[in-house]
Amino acid sequence: MEKNNESRVLTYVGGILHFYGVICFTDLQELVRERIGDNMGAVALRDILQTGVSQGRFSAVGDCYYDLEVADVEWVLAGQAKRDEIGYRPVSEEEAQYVAEGKLPLLWNENEKEFFRWLVTLCGGDAERAALLLLDYEAQIRNNLEPLQLAQEVVAELGLSESDEVRQAAAKVVALYKHVPLWTLKGWTPADVLYGD
Repeated sequence: MEKNNESRVLTYVGGILHFYGVICFTDLQELVRERIGDNMGAVALRDILQTGVSQGRFSAVGDCYYDLEVADVEWVLAGQAKRDEIGYRPVSEEEAQYVAEGKLPLLWNENEKEFFRWLVTLCGGDAERAALLLLDYEAQIRNNLEPLQLAQEVVAELGLSESDEVRQAAAKVVALYKHVPLWTLKGWTPADVLYGD
């Protein structure tokens, strides 16, 4: 396989794992085949995936590959198994490229952007700090941190003490939680799955 196609596969797999957290080889092979259109064999794909693991792009356990932010592979797989009725959220190569380039804010939906703007205000206009906080909060949500726990963390981290600020923070966290793509939902948000919006 030529290097250009290998790079394309690794970029796409990195994007898939950002949204799905964990995926086992058979499903991954099918998604790569559908998106990239290359009929590479299992051995060739495994070789490429091993390159990604050795480069520290993602990791593997058994026959599954996972995003480096995943704290508990088995928990993600169990959550996905409970949602057998939903398929994986489609991930475009453009989305995968944004992940590879670290341009995650370009993937944010309107609810994430609203939360970011709120954070920027609370961070005194420091957009870089706000973006880092949001990315950290989303990783914690994907790793099963409950909204109440996250709200408490946000309140403490931002030094909010007024009761109105605390209530607003809790409401913002709950709204964010509904619109973060979750690994256990195969890249869909709770709002996508529960409300179809």
